[in-house]
Amino acid sequence: MAIDLVGATMAEARSDRPADPAHVLARLTDWRERTHEFYDFVQAALGGDFTYDRAGKQRSAEELVQRAGISADRLPVLDILRIERPAGTLRAIVIPRGLLIIGANGRLELRVLGPDMRQTQYFLVDKSQPLSGAQNAAWYLIGSSDPLEPRPITEKLLREVIGASH
Repeated sequence: MAIDLVGATMAEARSDRPADPAHVLARLTDWRERTHEFYDFVQAALGGDFTYDRAGKQRSAEELVQRAGISADRLPVLDILRIERPAGTLRAIVIPRGLLIIGANGRLELRVLGPDMRQTQYFLVDKSQPLSGAQNAAWYLIGSSDPLEPRPITEKLLREVIGASH
């Protein structure tokens, strides 16, 4: 499966092929759905000990989107997820960083602030096949200290990383 994912994502990245606007828009819409469903999972996993803010928004400006000639007003808008504890105090933030990643079906960035205000950064990658739908998303956490050891994201892992267990 990983070889298929690498091949599929490499084919999209080729700049010598025309970019199909309908395909790119379908991918971006799927990206928004998978990302927002993942945010719902995060909120359910962490529960009421935190408050959540999705007011921040972002649109893709990736090279393939530009080659497809899609105007900004047609691009799906993705939320940025702020995780706060106590309310108003940032504990973590999840930012969509890129859909068109070779070997992944999108990447999010997770930044966690510790009690000492030190920041730890993680990448969250979806290893599902492009356009396979939100129900088939397969999110993995990659830490800077162990980049070759992606771990499947579970409620327990999220609570450990974000510090919800206390």
